[in-house]
Amino acid sequence: MTFDLLQSWKDPRFMNSSRNPDDYVVYKAEDFESIWRPDTYIANEMPNGVFETSPTDNIYAYFNGTLFLTTRYVKSLLFIG
Repeated sequence: MTFDLLQSWKDPRFMNSSRNPDDYVVYKAEDFESIWRPDTYIANEMPNGVFETSPTDNIYAYFNGTLFLTTRYVKSLLFIG
């Protein structure tokens, strides 16, 4: 099973009025340690293992303070039969 999680939030530390508000900077997964991200959980998740995130996760930081996170979760399903 694979699904994409898209999240958006405001962080005033990324606001910069001297730039066009439609411009953005892309941060890769290795830069995430220095960026605050909301804690996310999935209601009614089956407790049968942890999803793995793909290395193509990105955070788009717009100069109006909006951050947009794209994350792909991949879970291998085992069928025993």
